Amino acid sequence: MNVDFETPSTTVTTTKDDLMHQFRQMYTMRRMEITCDTEYKARTIRGFCHLYDGQEAVAAGMEAAMTREDS
Repeated sequence: MNVDFETPSTTVTTTKDDLMHQFRQMYTMRRMEITCDTEYKARTIRGFCHLYDGQEAVAAGMEAAMTREDS
């Protein structure tokens, strides 16, 4: 089977509002990670805790780039 895919765009256009939205998402994720780490170390969260801090831009960028047609 031969399937041709469209290549992604090499340019991006954005607005200040879009960038602020992404920043707020990343900030919220980071604060949540820090809180989870603190609570895990205080033993108020049981089990395994895999932290994602430092990777917030991946999730925020993916969410910004995806559309409903991507599912």
